[in-house]
Amino acid sequence: WYQRRVRGMNTKGDLIYPVPNVLDLGTLVSADGTFSRYISQTVKKASLLSGWVFSVFRERSPGVMLTLYKALIQPLLEYCCLVWSPTATGEIQGIENVQRCFTRRISGMEGADYWERLCRLNLISLQRRRQRYALIPRTLR
Repeated sequence: WYQRRVRGMNTKGDLIYPVPNVLDLGTLVSADGTFSRYISQTVKKASLLSGWVFSVFRERSPGVMLTLYKALIQPLLEYCCLVWSPTATGEIQGIENVQRCFTRRISGMEGADYWERLCRLNLISLQRRRQRYALIPRTLR
């Protein structure tokens, strides 16, 4: 009996064992309550999808590329972002690098720095977007 209690919790005869990560609503939460593994997986997935977009679509005009970015990549990077919003500088930069690399490859953006590209394309940094999302529920109260 003692070994069963130590190894897992008992609820109605079923044992529940501790796990290192839990997938809930599409987000991966670690046992210590951090989302760093989810963030790194999301950045990797968005980077791969970004590469796929540029390998499949030959058109590099801002209109086409922004439509593809907003339809395919941005939703990946912002899904449930109020829950997992990163605080570590490395995680924030990793997420931002996806947008930084994508905008660099759009025609007409060669030689412009990141902030200039965002202004030309009428985009906002992903960190700023997460901050805005965090403010919206407070203003609706």
